[in-house]
Amino acid sequence: MRAADELHTDARICEATWQRLAEHYDERRLLELVFTTGQHELICRLANSRGTPLDEGFRGSSWST
Repeated sequence: MRAADELHTDARICEATWQRLAEHYDERRLLELVFTTGQHELICRLANSRGTPLDEGFRGSSWST
């Protein structure tokens, strides 16, 4: 979660977080984290720009980024 938060707010994962993740994941998995987080934000921006409504039962007025 910290890595995703850092990517969202700073557009990067800080060295300390990267090192901590590297204790558990190989480089391929770390890159997948960056790509997956970026893709999620891209989809949210597209849905918000097109006015895509949330599914019934979800709170809020737009997709979360």
